[in-house]
Amino acid sequence: MFTADDRTPTDSWFTANIQQIHPSGDCWMMDVSPESGNTCDSYGIKNRKSERPTSASNKTHGQKERCHSVEGVQRQKIFGEKLNRKWKKFPWTRQKRYISGIPRQVLKAFTKRIGYRNFGAHSSIREIFDYIIESKLVCRACTELQGSKFLQHQIIKCNWADRLAILEQVLDKLISICKQKYGNLVVQCFFELGNPSVEREILLRMKNSLCDIAMSEYGSWVLQRAILSTNNELLQIVSDVIVPHAYMLALDNFGHHVLQRIIEHGSGAIVHALLV
Repeated sequence: MFTADDRTPTDSWFTANIQQIHPSGDCWMMDVSPESGNTCDSYGIKNRKSERPTSASNKTHGQKERCHSVEGVQRQKIFGEKLNRKWKKFPWTRQKRYISGIPRQVLKAFTKRIGYRNFGAHSSIREIFDYIIESKLVCRACTELQGSKFLQHQIIKCNWADRLAILEQVLDKLISICKQKYGNLVVQCFFELGNPSVEREILLRMKNSLCDIAMSEYGSWVLQRAILSTNNELLQIVSDVIVPHAYMLALDNFGHHVLQRIIEHGSGAIVHALLV
């Protein structure tokens, strides 16, 4: 009889039922089933130790798990013994965008709609921006989503000369732009710059239409942003117009949001004037 401790076969049937290698390569066993013709009442299984130790969570110890942290720097977790093998860092791949703030294909479609015909592989954002300014297309760009995104990105990232060039055209149709779905976002960007001179100019231009703007869906967003961003001196410009019409705004679906912001961020004198 052949047992697990024997190293050489002793039975003649062994040559016909030669040891079969397990697909994993880690063990072998003898075929002692009744169909094989073996009359033994027991069989032996011999397990070979793997050359590399295994675990339940990781098949092999000593391997390095390579992954990225939030900053994109390689982080290694070492299980078991250290390896002297050098690992290459994963390249940090993130979808790149143009400095316009929108993807290239979308930018191409936008420039086509505004009549810019020189868009190509080497087209610069500066050329597109100059075309919009020189062609007086800022107000038109404010009416669509991609044009609004383009202008918002330029307002936040570009220099003050370019910002003022955009503002000059926005002020020409300020009231209508404030009431537009995408145009109001462009106006809000100017309040995010933290420049009192620009904020004063915008508020003075819309002063005679503040109540009308406050009672419009998108215009109320502009006023709320202005209230949150301006100082008390500029907030007084808004309150001087709003206070006499406080009751009308309180009953309006959008105007009451403007009143809430004034109460939250206004001085005690402004709040007292609203409640009297």
